Amino acid sequence: MSQNDTTPIVSELVKDDEAFADLVEEFVEGLADRVSGMNTAMQEANFDNLKHLAHQLKGAGGGHGYPQLTEISSRLEQSAVESRLDECQQSLSELQTLISRVVVQ
Repeated sequence: MSQNDTTPIVSELVKDDEAFADLVEEFVEGLADRVSGMNTAMQEANFDNLKHLAHQLKGAGGGHGYPQLTEISSRLEQSAVESRLDECQQSLSELQTLISRVVVQ
């Protein structure tokens, strides 16, 4: 994934059925808080909490139509399981960049 890509990422769920837009919008609005929690866990080297938060986002991202979030969250989760701080930082950075591009429609 290119760090310079600014193309908006639209929910596949909303593409398929706009009735889900409100649900997806609520999810998108909560992404910053999720990442903030992950940053805190990483700063504290709390790999168990980071793994838990990444696992939650892995499922929620896909469930709300953002498979890209699932992919990166999965890598972050695995890095946390293995307590690999450098890889966690890289994946979290990628996640933050991706989230800046996430839109509802």
